[in-house]
Amino acid sequence: MRLPRYLAVAAPRDPFGFRRCVAPIMAETGLPRVFSGPGLDIYGDGPAPVLLAGNSGIVLGPIFRKDGAMDGVTVFEDDQLRRIAGSRGKQLIEHCWGDYLAFIADGGAASVMRPPLSYLGCLHAGHRGVTLIASDLELLARCGVPVEEPDWSEIASHLRTDGLRGPATCVQGVGELLWGNRLVVTKDETHIEPCWLPWDFALAARSGSSADLARELRELTLACVKAQVRHLVAVDAMLSGGLDSSILTACLAGSGVQLTCLNITYGDANGDERLYARAVAAHLGVPLFEIEPRIAEVDLARCATPGLARPIARAFLQTSRLAKHRLAAATGAANVVDGGGGDSLFASMQSAAPIADRLLREGPGRGLLKTAADVARLTGASLPQAVTAGLRRAYLRRRAHRWPVDERFLSREGIAIAGKRSHPWLKAPRGALPGSATHIANMIVVENLIEIANSPVAEWSPLMAQPLLEFCLSVPSWLWFENGHNRALARRAFEDLLPPQIAWRRGKGTPDGFVAALFETNRDRLSDLLIGGMIDRAGLLDSDAMRAALAPDLPIKGYDYTRLLRIADVEAWLRALKHQVLAPSHAPPPAPTAVTSAALPPDPSAA
Repeated sequence: MRLPRYLAVAAPRDPFGFRRCVAPIMAETGLPRVFSGPGLDIYGDGPAPVLLAGNSGIVLGPIFRKDGAMDGVTVFEDDQLRRIAGSRGKQLIEHCWGDYLAFIADGGAASVMRPPLSYLGCLHAGHRGVTLIASDLELLARCGVPVEEPDWSEIASHLRTDGLRGPATCVQGVGELLWGNRLVVTKDETHIEPCWLPWDFALAARSGSSADLARELRELTLACVKAQVRHLVAVDAMLSGGLDSSILTACLAGSGVQLTCLNITYGDANGDERLYARAVAAHLGVPLFEIEPRIAEVDLARCATPGLARPIARAFLQTSRLAKHRLAAATGAANVVDGGGGDSLFASMQSAAPIADRLLREGPGRGLLKTAADVARLTGASLPQAVTAGLRRAYLRRRAHRWPVDERFLSREGIAIAGKRSHPWLKAPRGALPGSATHIANMIVVENLIEIANSPVAEWSPLMAQPLLEFCLSVPSWLWFENGHNRALARRAFEDLLPPQIAWRRGKGTPDGFVAALFETNRDRLSDLLIGGMIDRAGLLDSDAMRAALAPDLPIKGYDYTRLLRIADVEAWLRALKHQVLAPSHAPPPAPTAVTSAALPPDPSAA
């Protein structure tokens, strides 16, 4: 899934004639002008955009219908075009989905609407009397927007909230249009309007038996995945052996594409999922390759995504990205997909919130006791403990989700300038239930998990589709629990397509052992990177606490090592932003070795 690069100039007023300057700049990048209308010019590559009625705008990027076979849209009927333009794009959110943007020019204003769960980035900045909107930082920089200065208050907030997004990015003067919003530029102002809220679906609770909902979820998941890959010949899939990647693999196996799978084994017992991945591959009859990452492949000082406006890249994932690119080069697929975000989508919770939801919706009774027993079995609590926790969650706390903060290794100044950060989706409306609030908060996390710089190897998570999200949010939270399992509806939906030990497995592998070894191997490197680094010099870090934690041979406390590595990820991004020429966001990461099929181990499923 290759997404277009684009730059738009929204200029209801153009006091300095900047629109005329952009065309030759974009010509140097190879981006032709694909639209010109009142107060709006758009340059982009990729498939031809859909032109709206009366030359009032375009739809840029892949878009699918919600109904029927979820066909890709290349042409709309005339009355549809008029409704889309008249609603300034909102009609698209109601009837379509995909990684598109809708640009509308209606005389006195220019606007861009971004749908929910869109991979197509939307950065914006005011510059020389106009508003520039772009897919990546490099295109803004080419037009003269300064993108080298970090916004230290946003950096502090990013560290304190573990990446909770707001309308401002971590680059000074650059904003981001978040999912489900519209940016409107008039002659007098620029403002943002919401076009889609998850609460509209969470409040409209879906009815039906678990069996019926599971069947509906299955058909919808199969349709969404097939729509995204039907134009492809070959696809590579990351198969961890967990539930979400296994569901995705089952969907792909029946989609008609040539499928090859890859399992990354992180070495210790917690990270070795090969037996589960092999079981899925054998059951579905697809080839599986296995790669064990090496700590030597990780450079903590290198940011793999300097073109992104936030420091979300994780250093330990350099190994998996390199493995993806090796596999894609060997198979020629050029598309690597994974089950990213599935935990959040399918309501993987381990809290009392679903008990509280059922109590508030249905009152005390047998249903409440069943959900409490399911949660108790899942979490290891006793039934009385689970019921008590549900009562407290229902009546002694606000129903909105409390976003966690982490102030470890931050200085007082860093905590102070971070301030308080919120997100529109965290505001619980009247009638909201705690479990729905947690479900929605977990979907906010997803944007940082799935955003990745564009490259010749397209990487994305097909489960992150708007119709699936809207369906899952509308399912009452307690229906995701059954016999001590969470994600139960998804398990039930795909149990006959997966081996039994996969559909109903309880455990889940983690790369924690690899990450801990990465920390221990790089203590000195981390100390050099963080003590006296850019974040430290900006006054955001508690240097004494970091020195103590990084002292040689000192046992690390709890998960402090993951926190220090996250801070190092931010430091690497800052150094790339400040001291390196911005690489185009479509450039691949450097590979330490030649990529050939010989770089892959034998396919064990062929034995």
